[in-house]
Parts: sequence; structure tokens; C-alpha cells
Amino acid sequence: MCSVLAIYLGYWLCSYDAVSMSMKCGDIECTFQERQPGNVYSDWTVSRRDFVSGSADQVRVNKVGEVVDVEKLNRRQKRKLLYSYQVLYNDVDANGGSDSGQQYSAVFGKFGVGRKRSKKQAQKIALYLDGEVNTLSLKESKVFTFRGAMTMILGFFSFLLCIVFGQFDDPKRKFMGPGSNNFDYKKYSTNANANGRW
Repeated sequence: MCSVLAIYLGYWLCSYDAVSMSMKCGDIECTFQERQPGNVYSDWTVSRRDFVSGSADQVRVNKVGEVVDVEKLNRRQKRKLLYSYQVLYNDVDANGGSDSGQQYSAVFGKFGVGRKRSKKQAQKIALYLDGEVNTLSLKESKVFTFRGAMTMILGFFSFLLCIVFGQFDDPKRKFMGPGSNNFDYKKYSTNANANGRW
């Protein structure tokens, strides 16, 4: 029973800690959707004209998903960073204008997506911003987390041990009739005489 509960708890932790970031674009605008730990969702829409031209680029992020400037870092410090990609867009006021000068960053894969993938995905966004393609769909997600995966593995391991050592087998019934080691011949003989069998 504990093994099943551990497996379920691991699955729940993976679902609870899961994170994702998606971007779906059409001719006019793009819709972003972000999922944060705790099943917290947020979505927003950005007009195609509000993106900063040439802002789609590969970036380096730390363990908490923050973009880090690597120009002043040494080689050892750079190795600790993860690869991701981002795109910038201008702040839009109530009238639909973007003259405030405020810019926001949409970072994909704050948990790291790899060097090759981050570069390839950034190039796809750049093609959309340059008008070479009119549709775009991107998504980065991380479903399995360390604590959730470890809990599930321990649950499966415990479940296998229970099967190997026969914890789910019913106890065998003891044979108490004549011929068994635990048979009381004296008591059986007395009962037989009283019942007129002998």
C-alpha cells in the first residue's frame, strides 16, 4: 500500500512542479501561455508590430531561470549556466500605443533546453519577426522534476521488492490432518472413541 502511495505522490509532485512556456502566432498577433509550479497559469497576447525587431536570441540563464549577461563571466562561471532563448516586446498602453519605452522579455525554457535547440528556436522566432513566415508555434516544457521522479522511482522499487519477497501472497493454510507433523493422534483417538468410530 505504501508503495502505491509513493508512486502516486511522485506523480502528483511532477504534475505540481511542472513548468511550460508556449507561443502561438498568426498573421496579426501572438498568444503566450506560461505554466508555473503549483499549476499557476498565465496568458497574454502581443501584437506582431509590438515585438522588438532582432530581439529573438539565444541567452544563458541561471538555475532559477534568470537571464545572465555572460560578457563579464569567466569560463568556469559560464559552464554553470543553462541555454535558453527569448524575445522582447514593447509595453502597450491603454490606447494601443507602445511609446512608453518599457520592454518585456518572454523567456522560453527557463530550466534550460540545450545549446542547439535554443539557437534553432530563436531562429524560428526571428523568421516570424522578419515577416518571412506568418505562423509560428513553439512550446518548451519540463514535466519530470527531481523530487517527483525520485519519489516515483522509490515507489516502484519498493513495489518490486514486495513482489519478490511475496508480500502479496496469501499465507498457506496448515494441514492438520493425519500424516502432518502437527497432528495430535492422542486427541484424535479420544474423540473417535467418544463418537463410536472405534
